[in-house]
Amino acid sequence: MSAYVVSYETMNRLLAGLSYTQYRHDTYPHGPRELLGRPFDANCEPEALTALGIKLLSLNVRAVQCRYEDLRSKTPSECVGFFNPGMEHTDFVYDPATVSPTPAQLYKTLQCFIYQCSEGTIIHDPLYKELEEWWNRIGHFIISNLPEYNSAVWG
Repeated sequence: MSAYVVSYETMNRLLAGLSYTQYRHDTYPHGPRELLGRPFDANCEPEALTALGIKLLSLNVRAVQCRYEDLRSKTPSECVGFFNPGMEHTDFVYDPATVSPTPAQLYKTLQCFIYQCSEGTIIHDPLYKELEEWWNRIGHFIISNLPEYNSAVWG
């Protein structure tokens, strides 16, 4: 297994999916919009998404530092730059122009992010656990909206 710090593009896609509200009420899981105890909806401020993105990147950096001893002395910014050359001096800021991903793309992006954070004690972090729950709910949403699922017998 290997790990890396995801790109800002990946983080923006993840956050755009989190804040996307097309999937509401009966058509999308409710829990994931409560990540970090803060509900996300169409009025979600870019500043709040930036703050959440920074927390998520910190989780990712800590996981990578668990995996690679030689990166433990590096600052979070240096770790970001190590895996994303040219980004070491650029702080993450959410881009509100990011196109919201489809449910399948969001699921895969979240799967990638969770994988990159699956190191050391990070898997016990409450934020990591919430991401896993969100990922699980999105998977259920995708499956339950497939034609095969809808035509399958109940019971």
